[in-house]
Amino acid sequence: MAARDAGKLTLPLSGHGYLFEVLASLADKSERAQEQALEASRRGRGDSATVTVRGQAMSIGEGLAQVFGGKDPELSKLDNDMRRATPMPAELKEKAKEIKADSYLVRKMKAELRTNPAA
Repeated sequence: MAARDAGKLTLPLSGHGYLFEVLASLADKSERAQEQALEASRRGRGDSATVTVRGQAMSIGEGLAQVFGGKDPELSKLDNDMRRATPMPAELKEKAKEIKADSYLVRKMKAELRTNPAA
């Protein structure tokens, strides 16, 4: 009774008022979701989101894909550097093969000595 006298008592809505309140609430939620989506798209889209490649305006991603062939720019740089690198001279290649072969033989001999220490 005190709540009623203080004006804080909420009575059930009469007629179709409850249905109207539910629909108004749903409309508010829908409008809020649309507004949030619009604001998110505005935030995500900057003025510098497009670039010009060979006279054509496109997104940054499309521009990178066209210039670098869909590769990461750092990987493209490494590939280009490898193509321009001077090949190893034949005598150095032979020396590297000898070192690898020697190290294999040394490992093999050590393994043999471990299994037959008296030999």
